[in-house]
Parts: sequence; structure tokens; C-alpha cells
Amino acid sequence: MLKELVKRYPQREPLSDTLEDAVDLMQKTYLLGGKILLCGNGGSCADCDHIVGELMKGFRSLRRLSTSEAEKFVGLCENPELFAKRLLLFLWHLNAPS
Repeated sequence: MLKELVKRYPQREPLSDTLEDAVDLMQKTYLLGGKILLCGNGGSCADCDHIVGELMKGFRSLRRLSTSEAEKFVGLCENPELFAKRLLLFLWHLNAPS
């Protein structure tokens, strides 16, 4: 996976050892039952949400939403305009140039 990243984004090559160490640390933390916490403010918070989503979609077992996550989801469903705006923003970020 890291080789694919460096192939696609050669400018990341100088960080490949650091990225590999970070991935190893996250894997060991997860396998030992630890937690990986991400935090941010504003745009960084949105980045954290995205990273967590990317990490979670790779797991085979289902995870329950926390109460606050469930409330956010219900709030979006009750406000279709807000949901549509956030969905469009999310899709735009997926396709934005890096």
C-alpha cells in the first residue's frame, strides 16, 4: 500500500519511512486492544472524521455509533438541505487535487 502511495505521489517518498513507522504503530496499537485517537479543530476536525472513516471502512466487524454520532446522523437526515451540502462538500474533497 505504501509503495502505491509513493508511486502515485512521488513527493511523499522522503516520508516513506516515517509513514511506515506510523502504520506499524497503529497496527500494533489496534492489535493490542488500544485506541487511536484523532482530534482537530475546524478543517482539521473534518480531516480527522475522514481519516477515521477510511480506517473504519476497512474493518470486517460492524461498529455501533456513539450516541453523539447517532444524533449527528439523525440531525442530518432531518435536515435534507444540510445533508446535501455536507455530502457535496465531502464528494468535492474526495476529488480535489492533492
